[in-house]
Amino acid sequence: MASSCSTADLAAAFRFVTVEPEAAAYERGEEVEERWRSYISWIGVPELAPFVEAASRRPQLRRLFPYTSLNMFCFSRCTGYPFTLDTPFVRPVKKGWYEVVSSSGVVLGRGGAEAAAELVVANLPPGCGPAMPGTADELGGAETGVSPDSARR
Repeated sequence: MASSCSTADLAAAFRFVTVEPEAAAYERGEEVEERWRSYISWIGVPELAPFVEAASRRPQLRRLFPYTSLNMFCFSRCTGYPFTLDTPFVRPVKKGWYEVVSSSGVVLGRGGAEAAAELVVANLPPGCGPAMPGTADELGGAETGVSPDSARR
């Protein structure tokens, strides 16, 4: 017989279990906000930090699930992998300068952090709402598009 319990319940029952804050955020349905907080406080690709700050101030982007792929900053309409690939992604091209690439691999434009964030917003798919729990497969195959990894220079 299966039962469900929270990560806090597991940690209380088994001393060797340590619950990461991210896991608790997923349980509370706050995984999108937790991921944004994480990237705002530290991002592994320092060149992306100004863009992350600019993007985080746009409600249309803040409700999507952010993730990185190599040196690119991406957005998904779901919180689980595989992610959706139908939104633009951003890559640094030189200090303070970014390139925005469409889901089909077309370069939409280049500019500073603020301009790049606006360009992403302007090119979101129609009806792009908040990220949903689950994977692209569970959203009905919304993963169509070019993988950011395959769009590398």
